Amino acid sequence: MAIIAKLKGLGLYAAIMGLKGFSNRGVDETLAAIRSASHSKCVQAFDADLIAGPEHLICAATNAAKGFREKPISKALETELLLYASGQRQIDVAIEMVGLSPGTKNLAIVVIDGEKGRLLESLKTIAEAVGGQESDSILSISSQGKLERIVKAFGISDEEMRGFVGKDPSEAVKKAIIERSAILTIRS
Repeated sequence: MAIIAKLKGLGLYAAIMGLKGFSNRGVDETLAAIRSASHSKCVQAFDADLIAGPEHLICAATNAAKGFREKPISKALETELLLYASGQRQIDVAIEMVGLSPGTKNLAIVVIDGEKGRLLESLKTIAEAVGGQESDSILSISSQGKLERIVKAFGISDEEMRGFVGKDPSEAVKKAIIERSAILTIRS
């Protein structure tokens, strides 16, 4: 079941869906299929194995939409979303961190629009276009292996992890990533 969040004060909604075992036809072809299937204002795809939970993407969507209105880093909301999800200002680095690759097995899809109905229709047609099984559980940090991949991809240090005293490692990683997205907003 898709997760829908209202982006506070922006008149927009974000819908997030995980797809496991989708048909990866290569990065360009997969992205083209996703974009042509969407009916919404903005759609972006991520490697779900590098996403630290739905909150990671909701925060990125909120910051990207707000940043794009006020002081954009990029020329497209889709790119802005990718930058905020990675906590980076450079597109190439952001793609390397959280974008699709030929080895991507699980997708995280974020759709942003002003109309909830259009969001759900977009997710339905995207799932049909790329195949796979809808699974929100692939968005969460559910294994030590995924936790280690995320820590490595985001370069999260032990010191940074210790800054979130009392949090389990998965929660600490999620908080560190959300903090980076928020800091990117300030630096823009």
